[in-house]
Formats: sequence, C-alpha cells, structure tokens
Amino acid sequence: MKVRAVRILPRRESTLVECVRHLAGSAKRAKRLVNEGLCCVNGLRETFYRKKVKPGDVVSVSLNPLVFAKPKPEILYRDRHFVVVSKPPFLNTTLSKP
Repeated sequence: MKVRAVRILPRRESTLVECVRHLAGSAKRAKRLVNEGLCCVNGLRETFYRKKVKPGDVVSVSLNPLVFAKPKPEILYRDRHFVVVSKPPFLNTTLSKP
C-alpha cells in the first residue's frame, strides 16, 4: 500500500477541515482524515479538525488510497422487473440527474 503526502498552503485564515476538504472531496472525509491523525500543521500531528490555520502555515496530509476507495455494489439477481443488489449501507441507489 502506497501512502503519499500532500502539502497545502492556506490562502486565508480558515479551519483545518476547510483546508483539507477540497483534497478529500467532502467535509466528512476531511474530518475522517484529521481524526485518524493523517494531518499535520507545521510538522505537528493535529487531530482537532476545527483548529485555525493561517496563511503561512503548512498543512501536510498523508493520503491512504483505501480512504478514498469507493465500494462497488454486487448484482445478485436481475430480470425484466427486478434487480437485487448487495451493497454497503448508505450507498445511494437512486438515479442522479445529469
């Protein structure tokens, strides 16, 4: 498993989760990265996601590819009228509008 580190330089004063959000894709994933201890501010590990970061602070994030892995549903049965799917909880199953 390959883990890579990314450095972020905030442009304005904000919270740690706001800095990491664009990299993680959502606030929930950003909070999880911070809570798991994968974020450092100025070289110190930070687990408080509401920590204030200022311009000039260096935010480092260790990215684990498994954190961003999307689960794939498995189709168990399909016919003209029904589809039976085995999926993890909270995985959206409705059609999204283009």
